[in-house]
Amino acid sequence: MIFRVTTGPDGAPSWWLYGAHVELLAWAGRRYVSLEFARTEASAFRLAALRVRYEIYPHPDGGWAWRAIEPVDNYMAYSGTSFVHQAEARRAARHVRRGVSHSTGL
Repeated sequence: MIFRVTTGPDGAPSWWLYGAHVELLAWAGRRYVSLEFARTEASAFRLAALRVRYEIYPHPDGGWAWRAIEPVDNYMAYSGTSFVHQAEARRAARHVRRGVSHSTGL
């Protein structure tokens, strides 16, 4: 897994997490005021990924997605895509949870 901290198509900074085959696994779900702040938030997710709660929810565009939530209900990360089945979203969340602490790119 590799983090990419850059500006998005709208010119605003954020972070994205990609897998080995360049598939989008997760993203911040928000834009930040600077690249440095986006990098700090990506690093915080990497450090907290094992202890935060992962919630599976119905995606607004259909299917299922996951989001990582800190104890104070702060959404840290969202799945990079939606999934047809709830079990697929659950597996994807487990994959990110287990692997993100070994990610590179920050």
